[in-house]
Amino acid sequence: MKSPLKGQRRAVAILGTLATGVALVLTSPQSSVAESSSASVTAARAAVTSSGFYATGTTRTSSGKKLRVSLSAYKADTASFNISLSTAGETHSWSFRAPKSAVKINAKGAGTIKLTSKQTGGLGKIQLKLKPTGKFKAYKCAGNVHSRTRNLKVSGPFFFDTRTKPWGKVGKKSGNFSFNGSRRASFSYDVDCPGPEFKDPCITQLSWSAYTSTPTSYLSIGGNKSGNRTTIQGSRSVTLKKPAGAFRHDSVTKKAKAPVLTVGEDDNAKLKIHGTSGSATATSSFPSTPYTNECDTGTQHQVNWSGSLANGRPALTVKAQVFGNFRIGNSASTYFGRSWRTA
Repeated sequence: MKSPLKGQRRAVAILGTLATGVALVLTSPQSSVAESSSASVTAARAAVTSSGFYATGTTRTSSGKKLRVSLSAYKADTASFNISLSTAGETHSWSFRAPKSAVKINAKGAGTIKLTSKQTGGLGKIQLKLKPTGKFKAYKCAGNVHSRTRNLKVSGPFFFDTRTKPWGKVGKKSGNFSFNGSRRASFSYDVDCPGPEFKDPCITQLSWSAYTSTPTSYLSIGGNKSGNRTTIQGSRSVTLKKPAGAFRHDSVTKKAKAPVLTVGEDDNAKLKIHGTSGSATATSSFPSTPYTNECDTGTQHQVNWSGSLANGRPALTVKAQVFGNFRIGNSASTYFGRSWRTA
């Protein structure tokens, strides 16, 4: 028999992510200073652990769709690329691996970024030249430089085919693509940078998550209600047929009708959930497990349940513009709970 405590511990981790509503990136207490281009080359004495490139822009696709484009490429032991296309409430991103030679960035920030059609499974092509502009910005902790960034001018072709009719193709295989947002090179160094003291923000909300997974895919639908606002999110990761190691991640967040929580005298509970269409009911298999911890302005209280999901008619759905709507079967592992703050 599967341990209920094990399931409830997992629920805490999932619901903790839902409680934030966003992913929190924690950085050490740091200061940034501008450096001259000559001084920056010798300023950091520690070994470079990774170098990378990041660029964003907004463009019209071949179908006329206006999308935000972001491209990141990093080199450590190997090179990794992430291409992300998004519109309001919907993001699709593709991740690829390549040899280290695909990302060439020298100590000044100049270099090339190349990804061939074969390395994207026929989906795209990237051949960019990077030219540094302005000064480096160094980020320090405990008096040591742990990372630096420098703005860039970028030229060359960027092309990507979503292979969907609504979103179409982005960029061209020749000429220059306009990354009209951020464009920068980054360097990380082997510096011991202690983390800051941090307390999670206090949150009062009702949240839930249901997911299924296989060796090649992951699907989840979750949501939260905070105040008068309820959102539902579909998240999906799919391994691509080619090339090896490539995958696509889909994420859609929409407003939804508020869920309804009912708790029985035995402390088992049911949660009625609504999607952009359809509904489902989560039913606990065990009584709740309470948790408390310090938060930034008081004490955070949580009660969490784990159990099963039963789709209604019509089934719970989160609508997406491309790659299919999000639906999840009754076999999904399901967690739900509520949290509140006391002074």
